[in-house]
Amino acid sequence: MKAVSHSRRLTLAALVSLGALIAFTAFKLFEPVFVYTAGWYDLPGRADMPLTSEAADPDDPRSEQAGKLLLAAYENGAMPSISVAIGSSTGVIWRGVVGYAELETGTRAGFDHAYRIGSTSKALTSIAVGQLVARGALTLDQELGPIAPDLPEHLHAITLGQIMSHRAGVRNYGLCLCFPVWEYYNRREFESLSELASDRLAGPLLFEPGSHYAYTSLGYNLAGLFIEHASGSGFSDAVSTLVLTPAGASHSGLDGSPGLTIVQHYDVVDGRYKPVFDIDNSIRGPSGGMVSTPTDLVHIGGMMLDDAQLATGAREELLSIPESGRDNGGEIYAHGWRVYEWPHLYGRESLTYNHNGVGFGGRSIFAILPEHDLIISVVTNQSGESIDDLVPLTRELVDLFMASHEGG
Repeated sequence: MKAVSHSRRLTLAALVSLGALIAFTAFKLFEPVFVYTAGWYDLPGRADMPLTSEAADPDDPRSEQAGKLLLAAYENGAMPSISVAIGSSTGVIWRGVVGYAELETGTRAGFDHAYRIGSTSKALTSIAVGQLVARGALTLDQELGPIAPDLPEHLHAITLGQIMSHRAGVRNYGLCLCFPVWEYYNRREFESLSELASDRLAGPLLFEPGSHYAYTSLGYNLAGLFIEHASGSGFSDAVSTLVLTPAGASHSGLDGSPGLTIVQHYDVVDGRYKPVFDIDNSIRGPSGGMVSTPTDLVHIGGMMLDDAQLATGAREELLSIPESGRDNGGEIYAHGWRVYEWPHLYGRESLTYNHNGVGFGGRSIFAILPEHDLIISVVTNQSGESIDDLVPLTRELVDLFMASHEGG
């Protein structure tokens, strides 16, 4: 009897251990879902939140109206903060910020607070490539194989241009045998872009490279390997040398870079907030893992308008839209930039090249209107699946700061 009883206890203990293991595994696989259900707090009131603004010309009559537009967007929305800068190839014309960098402490957002800019990172990566193209260190038809021979063989023949225009046939983020089960919620730190590519891109391509368009942030990360090879340094250092330092963008870099003051990023639903799920952005560095300020982005955008900072030929290559894959968004996607006609509120259109971004607790709009020598950046520290609620403010500010509706 004692032996039977002991056996039952062992069996029960084994079942309890197995159940605990299953429960723990399920939690880790679906952790974002479980975490999302708890820890919500009421948003503080939005009325009478002070605006911080600054104009290059203190007497510019547009500044007061710009401040009113920004305050209205903040008061009518649910974003913890909104930060904006608008400028030209010569620098910032006006900038403003309102709201909280950190709700828990009541810390107000300032001009030097950096935000996650999501896929707007692709534009910064594109400028880095442009700099190397201008120097003759890279070409858009260069193949991946010679610079990364250890990657899976099916990746060797795809070119830098196909990668940057989302025509390489590489998949986007999806499910994985990892914790959590969604790559998008990655918590693993990848030590290098080579490790990321080797680990996550072993599967087959979606189509023959160059034949179709399929937007892929995971695939765009491969552009970072070209930058590293041509520059002889790691991606973070290369972007700093090629883009951030020349632009004077001292408050930008990869997410988590030392020395940056980064806002807290939030989910906001029905008037309640919570910090976003804690992810590791090393899975999306060149494609969506950067942080920046609107002021820095205006300065960076100025590089796309200044032949002295980026040669015309290199810029034209970046902004050229491939002939193939011109559907489902491919008709406006060049190489790290969307190129199309910007619809103004008063009915006309103007050429723009831009990139938007959505991510964990951050959304951004970054647009350049070369015909008007105008650049705008709008960021917020609220998650979302689109930038639709930021578009009206952006369009109003663009039209406000255009030289004139008739000649601008």
